[in-house]
This record gives sequence, C-alpha cells and structure tokens, in this order.
Amino acid sequence: MSARLLLLFTGMLCLQAAFAQETQYKYLSGTDKDHTVNWDFYCSAGRQQGKWTTIPVPSNWEQQGFGSYNYGHDKVKADEQGLYRYKFTAPENWRERQVNIVFDGVMTDAEVKINGKPAGPVHQGGFYRFRYDISKLLHNGSNLLEVKVAKMSANISVNKAERSGDFWVLGGIYRPVFLEVKPLVHIDRVAITADANGQFTLHAYTNILSKGYTISSKVQTMEGKVLKEAVTLPSNNAGVYTLQQSFDHPATWSAETPNRYQAVVEIKKNDQTIHRIIQPFGFRTIEIRQRDGIYVNGVKVILKGVNRHSAWPESGRTLSKEISIQDVNLMKDMNMNAVRMSHYPPDVHFLEVCDSLGLFVLDELTGWQAAYDTVVGHRLVKELVERDVNHPSVIAWDNGNEGGFNRALDADYAIHDPQQRPVLHPWERYNGVDTKHYPNYNYLVNASLYDQDIYLPTEFMHGLYDGGMGAGLADFWDRMLQHPRGAGGFLWAFADEGLVRTDKSDTIDTDGNHAPDGILGPHREKEGSFYSIRQIWSPVHITLPFIPRNFDGRIPIENRYDYTTLAQCRFRWQLLRFTSPEKNQKADTIASGAISAPELAPHEKGWLSLQLPTGWQQADALLVTAWDNFGREIITRSWALQLPGSKMPQASEVNGKVNVATANDTLAVDNGKATYYFSRTTGLLLQIRTPKGKISLSGGPVLAGVSQQLKEFKSGEDSSGYFVSARYEGNGFLQVNWSFRPGTPAKLDYSYSFKGEMPFAGITFQYPEQLVTGLSWEGEGPYRVWKNRLQGNLFGSWYKAYNNTITGESWVYPEFKGYHANVYQATFHTTEQPITFYTGNAGTFLQVFKPQPPKGAANNNTNPAFPEGDIGFLNSISPIGTKFQDAGQMGPESQGNVMLNYTPVKGTLWVEVP
Repeated sequence: MSARLLLLFTGMLCLQAAFAQETQYKYLSGTDKDHTVNWDFYCSAGRQQGKWTTIPVPSNWEQQGFGSYNYGHDKVKADEQGLYRYKFTAPENWRERQVNIVFDGVMTDAEVKINGKPAGPVHQGGFYRFRYDISKLLHNGSNLLEVKVAKMSANISVNKAERSGDFWVLGGIYRPVFLEVKPLVHIDRVAITADANGQFTLHAYTNILSKGYTISSKVQTMEGKVLKEAVTLPSNNAGVYTLQQSFDHPATWSAETPNRYQAVVEIKKNDQTIHRIIQPFGFRTIEIRQRDGIYVNGVKVILKGVNRHSAWPESGRTLSKEISIQDVNLMKDMNMNAVRMSHYPPDVHFLEVCDSLGLFVLDELTGWQAAYDTVVGHRLVKELVERDVNHPSVIAWDNGNEGGFNRALDADYAIHDPQQRPVLHPWERYNGVDTKHYPNYNYLVNASLYDQDIYLPTEFMHGLYDGGMGAGLADFWDRMLQHPRGAGGFLWAFADEGLVRTDKSDTIDTDGNHAPDGILGPHREKEGSFYSIRQIWSPVHITLPFIPRNFDGRIPIENRYDYTTLAQCRFRWQLLRFTSPEKNQKADTIASGAISAPELAPHEKGWLSLQLPTGWQQADALLVTAWDNFGREIITRSWALQLPGSKMPQASEVNGKVNVATANDTLAVDNGKATYYFSRTTGLLLQIRTPKGKISLSGGPVLAGVSQQLKEFKSGEDSSGYFVSARYEGNGFLQVNWSFRPGTPAKLDYSYSFKGEMPFAGITFQYPEQLVTGLSWEGEGPYRVWKNRLQGNLFGSWYKAYNNTITGESWVYPEFKGYHANVYQATFHTTEQPITFYTGNAGTFLQVFKPQPPKGAANNNTNPAFPEGDIGFLNSISPIGTKFQDAGQMGPESQGNVMLNYTPVKGTLWVEVP
C-alpha cells in the first residue's frame, strides 16, 4: 500500500471513530427565524389555500401568509391543516446507526411519515420536543419526509389547555427539525443531580449493553479542566446506570453566580470510546422550607421575576438564540433574577442562556385555565422534564396555570426528575406556597400578618398599557421584604405580545386589551416601568431622596443581594453641568471619581463614602453608578445640586418702562420683549405677542380640577414693577400675581388651597397641541411619571420630539404626553415660537397635555385623571392602576391627594419668550 493510500485509509478510520463517538446532528429545517429552509407546503383553508407552494421552516404559517389568525379567546377558531414535504439524503453508513427525527415544536397535531410509512403515533401538544426512531424507514440516498399538521388537535383537552388560552394560537412547524444520528450502542439521555454540597449523581439511560461494555462519567470545567478521575460502571441488563461522585467545595450555581460544569459520559469497549455525550450542569440545591421560604444552596432567596411569552412580531413563536440573549439581558438589566415560562416550555436556547447568564426559571406545562387529560398529560410531562431536567436555571415545575391543573400529573415530575424539584400550581395554594395572582396591597399586608404559607405571586402588577409594573411596585416590594415568608413574585408580563398581521397590511395586533401587557413593546421598546423596576429591584439599594445642605459625602446604602458582597461591585460618582436644555441634551462631566466599595454582606446596611472635590456644590447634578462583578450596570442614581430658579437667565433690564393699554375687556402689558394680553373679566392670560408674532398660550392660570369664580382683578405699579393680580374663590382659592419689568421674563407668583381629595393639584394653561413639535427640559427624565411610579428617571437635560403615543397601542417611547417630575426649566418648541418656563419650587411636576385613553381599555384603571389644561405646573399628580385594580388598591403611594386644611400652597414661575 502506498504511503498516500495508507494516509487516506488511516484518515477514514479516524473519521469513523470520531463519528462513532459523537452524536451527529443534521438539520432538515433551518435553525431559527433568521435561518430557514424552504419545504413544499399545502394549506387546506384560509389564505393561499388549496395549492402546493413552499414555506420556510421553521415558521408559523400565518406569518408566511397562509391560513387564518386566532387569539385564544376567540370562540370560533380556524382549523386549517398544513401538509409539508421535504427530501433529504441518508448515507449508506447510517444503516449502522440509530437515526431519530426530532421536532422541537409543532402546532398542534403532527403525523409524520418517512417514505410513505408512519414514523410513529400522531403527536399531540404544540410546545414539546418529540422524536421517532426512523432507522428502519430510511433508504440509502433520497428519502421523503411528510408531515401533516393540524392546527386544532383531535384531542379536546389539548385544545382546551393550549388553544383557548390568553395568547395567540398559531399553526405550523415553528421550531427546528433535525436528525439525531447515534451509534447502535449509545447513550439515550442523562439526568443529573448535583447538590451544592458537591454530591454528584448522574443517571444514564442507554440501550441494553452486552457484556464487555463500560459506562463512565467525569466532571470538568466548561473549559475542559477535569476535576476528578472518571467513575466507571460495567454493563448491566437494565439500561439504566447511576454514577456517583463527590467534590469538595464546587463553585455553585445561582442567579448571581451562574457557575457551570460539564459531565462527559462515555460508553467504551476494550478502551475504545463507542459513544460520548457532554452535558452542562450546575451544582445547586433547591428547598421549599414550609412556613419559611424558598432556599437555593442553603440561602433564602427573593425571586424578582417576570412572565415571558415566546414571541416576536414578525415571526410569531419562531425565535432565535439572539432573541433569547437579548431578552435575558433585558431582564438582568432590570435587576431581575427570575423568569416564569408562561404558559409553555420555551426554546431550549432560552434555558441555555438562563443557565449561562443566571436566571431562576419556573418551567411550565401548558394548561391555561384547563388541563390536559391524564393520558396525554403523562406523555407531555415526560417530554417536558426529560428535555429540561439538566438545566440548573430550572428550579420548579408549574403544573398548568390558573386552574388548569390535572392533579393526577403532580407526581409525574418526580418520576422523571431525580432532583425532585418542587411542583407549583400558579394561582392557588399548593405544596406550602400561595401563588395567588394579582393581589392588592391589603392582601399582602394580611398575608404577612396571618398566613403561614410562603407567598409567591406568580402573576402580579398586571402591566396593561402603562399601568401596573413599576407603578405601585415600591410599596408592594417594601411590604414583600417585610413578609416573614415572602418569596418575591413575577410581574405580568415581559413584553407586549403583538403580532404583525400579514392579513392586515402588516400592522401589529395585540388583540385589543388582551396582550399589551409588557414592560417592553413587541420589539422590546422600553416603557418607563423598565427603569422604575430597575431602581426598585436594584440589589444596591440607595435611599437618599435629596442632597442635604450639610452633605458630608456619605450616602446610605443597603445590600439586597442574596449571595454577593458589595465589595465585589464597582462604584463611581460624576458631577455634571447642564447647558440650557436644547435638542442636543448636552451635559458636561466636570469631575468624576471611583468610590471604595463597602464591605457589606448580603442584606447588610452601610454607607457609600464619596470623596468629592472642593466646589462640588457648584455642579448641577451628582450621579452615582454601581456595576456588578460581571461589569453589568446595576443602577445609576442622580440628585439635583442647585435650587429651582437658579437656571433663570440673569435680568438684563432695558431702559424704559412697561407699557400698558386697555381696550374693551383686554389689558395689554408690554415689557419690551413681548406683550401679554389678559381678560379683565376672567383674569386669564389670552395670548402673548412678540415682534415675531403670536404665542397662543392662554386660558390660565387656573386651579386644576376646581371650579372657581373671579372675585377680584387688579393691575398697577408697585415695587416689583407692573403687576396684574387676580383672586378666585370656590372650593378654596387661587391667588395669582404677575410681575413685569422691562426686558425680563414675566414672573408669576401664585398660591392656592382647597379642601378634600383631588387626583392632582396645581395650575394650568391652554396651548394648542397641534402647534407643538418638541419639548426640552431640565428635570427628571426622559420618561413621564405617575404618583406611584416616580422611580427610575435621572435628573438631567432632556429633549423629545412630539408624539401621540398610546402606551401598548403604539410604541414610540418615551411618551411625549404626561406628567414629568422635578422640572426646573421647560421649553416648548412650536411652529409659532418657543416658550420657556422656569420653576421656583422643588418637586414641581410639569403636565404636558393629556394622553389619549387606550382604545381597548375596558375601564379607567390605566387611564388616570388629568387636568383639563394643556400645560400644567402641579404639586401633586394622579396614580395609575392595573388591569384588575384601581390605583387606590395598590398601596400608600397610590392614594389620592388630600388637603386637610386651607394652608396655602405657594409657587413661582417665570415665562420667557424670544
């Protein structure tokens, strides 16, 4: 044999040995929404019915222009079927292999044929991985795969559990399809239990191994460093092997410390590896300690979680690992440590990302208010658990949702899960855990006082439109942390489940008020609650509300981590100076420095000590930022360092005097820069005119929400220059005093009082909304606020262009209209001329018009009260509720504004025009 032939022959032997060792995966479809393969396709009904064409796989066929759309609440649903055909090649050496065809997800019933012969029984259930051994059905060379998919199942319980839920119900082969090629002697699967104390048990399931075979397991780091010599067992007649080892002080897995290892499992004969698999895992222990809490690795944890649908607007339930990475990073950026799979198992790659980046996961069997029957349920629990059992992120199984519990299945999870993870019934009390959905504040108070169950609401703070989520969360969370058996909770929901409707000109549809429930929009656009949640759930908890006059550089801080000391974090301060707010939002950093991280153990309190330079008080704002030990920003907090009114331009009086003219009902006051017109009958501003033209500011100031009558109107000269004053009475009073000096901004001093409860309090003006093009301001931003959602913004210099966004129905964020907090200066850019206001009082809220109510709203819980005016300067504002509760049920911050006596509230504004 020539050297060349010998080399070729040796290479072939090496390739065969390598092939024999590893499982080979051959994708018949694409791998995700961005990488698809066209298959032949026939749709039986709806759009593009009755003809053979092609369709990308994986995909939901509705998103490709076939069939009809349905939301789960629809009473009548389309029941089209899809026929798929695809040809693939099988090499001759596959005759000596076991070949499985694997479907990661098909909605809903799937009948699979290979070369005209059934691969196995029809699979029912749209969210689960299933496989068939097709080894004996394959031909050498070309093979024909045929799949008949029925969108509605032949099993009534499957339709009730999956297709009547509160989510979009779609059709098709929407997750990947691949061939799994193994040696005839092979490892079928493994199930690992790796406890935090280092005890390691691996259950390996194989076909029956004859005498002379061995199976072994060794544990190594993710980089391949072996921890200990492999443990090996000889073959038996059972096909199940239990391999055990113990390790000293392994790096444990948690959401804060997602340390992973991998088990290398091999079947050998005569020291030759026949089959090898590598399975990642983590050392961690889960306990539910009755009447106490949830413990991971012996540490009591508080779950800061959210419910997530697997959805993307253009592709439906066909996703990608990139989306999984994006979503987990967004959750981590909100300082979340947990996610609930609602209401079905996710893509495998989502769990892989949770494993690697660190999120606790509740993995769920579908059952939205209705359960699978026991026969189907047994099989689907098995498919769910066997797929996901080795993910350290999965800490519990949800056996359905909101009454969709087949209790005959509760014991099934332990059969397939050697870790014996807890089983929960989201919405009810089970296994010592109360998971009641959408509690109000009083329920939480009473539960902490009288209830002995662990409390873990698996849905709360329903985020319909702009409600819930961060609104009211601060009160709720403070109370949860005081609850002796509080275990945290899961917000509803992560993102609006909006679908691009290919039958409606590609508009995004959230099915009215059923699906716009997210902290994020369908394409992950951030609502204001994103940042309020980030602050409230920050493990670095800073409580300083403002910088006092005698500030010594110390900021109170609390470590709300469960495992991490703050010495592992990094901190930095910045001093900022703002230019006048314009469209460039300019801020200059005039000084910055590192902060020594305090040695605070989890749940300890202490101080951050800032070494600020001399003259720090001259800056406009102080920022403090914290990063975790992985370099992820945890939180940035900001504080204004100057008083309101300090930004008003220095007076540049011109020679001359204020000119006054009267005509009929009108008083005109000209200060040399502009003329202000008042009605002597109402006392209200009518308009402003400059040499450049009209400014249509009018109809004010009036006391927001209070009906009053003009009692006195006066004008004349005094020590302040020329004054215009008006007094209104009714429920309480409003006193208005305008002051005019030549060439300086007009000054407005006002005081008011009322008695009783009001949703808001302050003064307003009118201005035509259609003339406004944008707003620049110095204050907290860039998002609007509610009385019960003041967290998350930063004090700075901001600009946003006009938009008419309705949260959850359109997704241009931040919303233009609404309340804005702690505003020092605001310039409205208009098609007339810009008009600038300066405030003289800390904590002033700026009202920017009135948001339109959501078209799909069934009540006013998420449509808070606004003054009738267009531009307002308020001392108190309204809270917002949730889909199921009005604001008053959500805690102290969510109550109305009560004035118990007639002590006046005083304020000052300056109005400047070009």
